[in-house]
Amino acid sequence: MAPSSITPKARRISYVVPPPPTQPRRLVLPSLDTPRHGRTAPILIPVDDKSGGNTPVKASSAAASYFTNAGQSSHPQHRLGVMALALDTSTTLSGRSGPEGILYSGGRDGLLAAWEQGTSMRRRKHPYGYAQGDRSKYHWETITGWDDDTEEDDSDEEWNDVSNPAPEESIPYEERWEPDYESLETSEYNVVSLAKLTDMLKSGKFRQCVQAHTDWINDIVLCNYNQTVVSASNDGTLRAWNPHSSLPSDLTPSIVGDHMDYVRCLGYSRDRNWVVSGSFDRTVKLWDLTQPRSDPLTTLELPQDASSAKASIYAMATHPSGHVIAAGGPERVIRIWDPRSGQRVSKLVGHTDNIRALLLSDDGKYVLSGSSDTTVKLWSLTAQRCLHTFTYHADSVWTLFSSHPSLEVFYSGDRSGLVCKVDVETCREDLSDA
Repeated sequence: MAPSSITPKARRISYVVPPPPTQPRRLVLPSLDTPRHGRTAPILIPVDDKSGGNTPVKASSAAASYFTNAGQSSHPQHRLGVMALALDTSTTLSGRSGPEGILYSGGRDGLLAAWEQGTSMRRRKHPYGYAQGDRSKYHWETITGWDDDTEEDDSDEEWNDVSNPAPEESIPYEERWEPDYESLETSEYNVVSLAKLTDMLKSGKFRQCVQAHTDWINDIVLCNYNQTVVSASNDGTLRAWNPHSSLPSDLTPSIVGDHMDYVRCLGYSRDRNWVVSGSFDRTVKLWDLTQPRSDPLTTLELPQDASSAKASIYAMATHPSGHVIAAGGPERVIRIWDPRSGQRVSKLVGHTDNIRALLLSDDGKYVLSGSSDTTVKLWSLTAQRCLHTFTYHADSVWTLFSSHPSLEVFYSGDRSGLVCKVDVETCREDLSDA
């Protein structure tokens, strides 16, 4: 037999593990009511040595000691990713001289949380976007080259009168405060210093939370002068939470309404005080916040000729007066409704993939849309056409944000994590330089 084919003889080796120099601590599992503070890993409670090694340490104190020793936060936190955010800049908390900002977050774990920002605020002198010199006279039609087909509107002349502060009643209550930028330390380039920014981030702290849903929270909006948080979830419901109420019953979220499928997006009409919800069940529903009831005020349905495989609502935008609702989704079409009559008034076609984000200007004339086709499009509702297509993203556009009344300054974020800012003042000559 060849030497290579000989199997080596197995040998048994024994090891002796020496005993530990000190008695190891015994651990037990906590009771079911022990707070987990958002952690998914097991919590092991040490046994009390003073009782002879038979009595576990009190769950609450042991859990607090566990999180402190482990360097973890001692307050509840999201166990899964955060899907929605909303910022309250108008509510003054007890013992404070003014608003300092409250950030609300909704996560895939169904948790709604409130975080105090501790940001110095000041009263706004002008509605956002109006105190910018003469920039407001550059209408989107002029900037995009469609002004030859548009008549001048003299009603916009008041936008240019910014010599005096606007009366407070002309600024919505929710927007009357803004960060006090003058109190921030700035460099010679007028940029907030890194040290100051770090202090601002550290000043935020946990305030309160509630387990509002049993599934993902997809969207949240602030209503009733920022006193009510309405959330939409994959569990098919809309729930309202009043975090500042003194009544214990109000601290438990109540059901506003429901859908037959995932509730994907929300909108709010400040003047009408209703919430609108868009769902994968092909419907848009309006819910009255002043007189809660089981049935919606109005139900807007996608047309029957819409492809059932792609007919769902992914994005929505609402005019503050409640006169216009825009909705889009995988059909690649933006539909415009008048909720007063319940009729669809127009349809905007141009995107080649799922529409994931929509914005509506304060005057109801323009719509911004972000799509998985990597583009952001500006639409004119009066002319029923696309005024410009922004192509600076290389991945799916998932979100849009703007505080400007005519959307002349807006932000867009894509799937890769890139956030871009477009400012018309810096690109009036050529929008491709945005």
